[in-house]
Parts: sequence; structure tokens; C-alpha cells
Amino acid sequence: MLKNYLLISVVIGIFVYAITSIAAEMPDGFAVWSEGNSTARTIMMRTLKSDGTMGTPVKVVEKGNKGGDISNQISFDGKWLAFARSLGANSGHGGDDYHDWAKWDVYIARLDGNYPTTAIKVGHGYWPSWGEDSYNAKKTLYFSTQDPKWTISKVTIDENGLVEGSTEVAALPKISGYKGHMMMAPNGKFMACRAVQSVYLEFFEDWMGQKAGSTIEIAGGCHPSICADSRWVIHAGSTVARVGQKGTKLAKSGPYHFGTSQDLGWFVTQIGGGARSQNNAHKIYLHPVKIKGEEGNKHFNDEGSFSSGDFVPYGNGVLLTSGGSSPDVHVNIDHPTPVIKPAGKTLMSAMNAKIELMPHRLIVTKNFSEPTHVSVFDLVGKQIGAFNIEQGLTNTLEFNQKLSNGFYYIRFNSASGQNIVRKMVGR
Repeated sequence: MLKNYLLISVVIGIFVYAITSIAAEMPDGFAVWSEGNSTARTIMMRTLKSDGTMGTPVKVVEKGNKGGDISNQISFDGKWLAFARSLGANSGHGGDDYHDWAKWDVYIARLDGNYPTTAIKVGHGYWPSWGEDSYNAKKTLYFSTQDPKWTISKVTIDENGLVEGSTEVAALPKISGYKGHMMMAPNGKFMACRAVQSVYLEFFEDWMGQKAGSTIEIAGGCHPSICADSRWVIHAGSTVARVGQKGTKLAKSGPYHFGTSQDLGWFVTQIGGGARSQNNAHKIYLHPVKIKGEEGNKHFNDEGSFSSGDFVPYGNGVLLTSGGSSPDVHVNIDHPTPVIKPAGKTLMSAMNAKIELMPHRLIVTKNFSEPTHVSVFDLVGKQIGAFNIEQGLTNTLEFNQKLSNGFYYIRFNSASGQNIVRKMVGR
């Protein structure tokens, strides 16, 4: 009888696990967060797989000895993590209260080696954010300082973790009232900050319909997080805003900590947090994110005229941990924007090619100067099809499956394999 009971239990367990794995929607990639509270807060990482399974959480770095590590930000190539380490709060919070502005140092740590790895100090500051060049070997890292004055600085990080230069690039906007939490956009064209009880954006260059030198309020709240395309801001109060627009409430979002993948297809959020304990541990969930526009659901980095209300997390979400904060997520896919390395005739031609993506075929119109390999991938990196362009103005690739509405990567490789251009297109 006992044996039968154990057998039934095992079968039920396998069945439940299988259903959970099938039901869970996840990318191939990994997530990071800060596990625990106060001085015990430690950065953890776990792998994610598109089959719905997750790896066992591993410690990224040994925690700081005076407080917790928070404000985790993954570089867009997935190789480095930037975070803030508490210096010890006078009030004894141990890093629980994110209002202890001047009591943090910024560090980086490798994410593509053995764990736990070694933390490398960048400088005194808070709220790190990677530049849009963080796909490259040499990367820009921004961070804010509140001691002795409120500024945003930038440094460069090479592939070995060497920190070079430290240049002030922005100061606190001239807005009356209490201020805090300054974060630079990846493209360096604007910053987000909290003033009084609202989130403001200050623009250094023309962007998204806003003029250089302008400052706008996007919504009530604090704790802003700017997405990788520099077009969306998520912030406390469970609010999302298209840059240059007013924000709207975001379903399935927690009140404070957020993160989005570099391909803008995935969203992580912490469910919970108090007014003076924003960094305390709570449940963290992963959601897929899409835009609900006139033509149905679209991947939300579309350049179309979407409003904040079109930002739609869907699905029930995947629980990553029951006791974490400061989450971020990375997807293992190719760079989603066009890159030339090095610039060649074929690749320059590919940049100007006319690309038509149909339900059953891809049509590329351009006279290439040398043989070029073209491949098509979906947003989780699965190859849909590939073909070679030998010569001629029009080249057609027929698919074995019908493509759904959405976005896909088109990759061009020269015959030598040295030159690559990647374009993201939608249908």
C-alpha cells in the first residue's frame, strides 16, 4: 500500500511539474535579484529556459559587510552586472531604505564566469544604468551621486572590468521641492528623477517630441526605471509612461522594484515594499510584455504611435523568488539593433535593403556586391529560416510555417563571415 501511494505521489508530482513547465512562459536567459533583508541582502542569479524550467539560484558575489547590495542592472550583452552596495545607514536600516541617498558605492561584477565572482568598485554613487553601447566590449556606465552634490556621472568599462574616466554629465533639475533618485537613460538624452511626489524627465537632447533643455512631469510616484530603448519609464505607483506622455497604471506590477530585458519583451517586478523599507524582500515575478495596438498585440519596442495605456503585461507570471528585491532580467538573443562590424560594402547595402516580411516569405530587394547569408529569428532567438543571396535585385525566402504578427530579427552575414548587420522588422 505504501509503495502504491509513493508511486502515485511520484506520478502526480511529475504530472504537476510537467504542466507547470509547459504553462510557464519564459525566455532563454537569466534573472538577478537581491535576496534577503538588511545586512544579509545578497545578489542571486538563476537561469531561465524557454521550456519553462529554471536553474537553481546561485550567489553572484559575496555581500558587502556593512549592508545589502541592491539596484541591480545587467549590461545589454549580459556579461556584466552593475549594482549599489550599502556603506551602512546611520539610522541602522542596513540598506533597507532607498532614501539613504549618499550611503552607497557602485560596483560591477562579471556574469559570464564562475560564481561567486569578485566585485569591482566603480565609485561613490547610486542608481547605476548602462549605456546603449553596453552590447560592445567597451561600455558606458552611468550612476548618480548625492554627496557632496547631486549629479550623474559616467565611466567606461572595458571587457576586463577596467574602469576608466569619471565625467559629470548631468545635474539635478531645477525643480522646487524634495528630490531624489536620478537615473540616466541608456541613450544619454534624458534623465529621470523624483521631485516632491512625482517623476520628472529632463532632456539634454531632442527626443520623443521633447526639446533639449525641457523638463516634464510624467506621473505621481518615485523610483523610476528606464527601459533599454529609452522610450519607456516604469516607476513606483505601478505606473508606466511612454517618454513624453503621461503615465498610466500598470497591471500586475509591484509598487517599487522593476526591470525589463534588453529586447523589451520581458518584465520583472517585486510585489511589495513599504514607505521606508523599499528594499526589503518580497515575491518577484517575471511577465512577458507586449503592446496592444490597433493591429493587435505587438512587441513594445515598436516605433509606432503607442500610448502608455497600450503597455500590457500578460499571462500569470512566473515566481522567481519569494524573498527578493531589485530584480533585472536578460534574454539570450542577438543584438536587436543594426550594427556594422566592420563596415563593408555588402553590409552597407544590407542596411539600405528593402525588406518585406510576409506570413509565408521574406523578400529582400537589393543588389548585393558579394554573396550574403540571410537568416530570420524570432524574439527568443529561434531560427525561422535562412537562405543565401548570390546576385540579383530581388531574393525570396519561403518559410515552412506561417509567421504571426510581431517582430523578428533579420541577420545579414557576408560570405567571409566577418561582417554582420542585424535589423528588427515587424509585420
